[in-house]
Amino acid sequence: MMAGGGVASAHDPLDVVQFTPDEMRAAVEAAADWGTYVAVHVYTGPGIRRAVDAGVQVIEHGHLAAEDDIRRMADSGVWLSTQPFVESDHSYSSPDSREKNRRVCQGVENTFAWAVEHGVNIAFGTDQGTVELPGNPAFPVPVNERALAEIADGTGGEFFEAATTDELTAIYTDIGSAVATEEARVLVGSWFSGRAMLLIAIAAALSLVFSNRLP
Repeated sequence: MMAGGGVASAHDPLDVVQFTPDEMRAAVEAAADWGTYVAVHVYTGPGIRRAVDAGVQVIEHGHLAAEDDIRRMADSGVWLSTQPFVESDHSYSSPDSREKNRRVCQGVENTFAWAVEHGVNIAFGTDQGTVELPGNPAFPVPVNERALAEIADGTGGEFFEAATTDELTAIYTDIGSAVATEEARVLVGSWFSGRAMLLIAIAAALSLVFSNRLP
């Protein structure tokens, strides 16, 4: 769903919020009836907050979010599907689109930093995604699964795919089990005692070597 304005689109500013809360909740319920979930295209905080409150599970882009918006996503278990845009990635003939692209690119660094800081799950792209620019046919922008898997492997992470709610729930469960914590009482007195006796012995030996007496 388009929950906010786009960069390439000619008729909606980035700051607009699209779909009412009731409409968005209805979409979430309809998706759940089919065993799947809703992802929304949105850059700004107001659109993100409306989507999260409605039960949306994936925010696409989110480059103009505030830190509180990212924190809310983390608290609600919402995924962030975003991209490390730079201005040179795209070329727009429209001055409005160029300005919108500039604003979006300025938010990239903060978005990623806050997402990492607050533990938001980050995803990249969709299998059947396409981009349509005015006056041009749609062209596919599929996920580069091999590249993402290599990034995950090289950074000690793990690569996941999910097309349904059940698959996404299984991923959440897997991630939760990987980062679970366990409290345990451990007796450390003997450890410290042993190290202390060793240090005393070393000190005594050094004293005999250098002063011919014990400390």
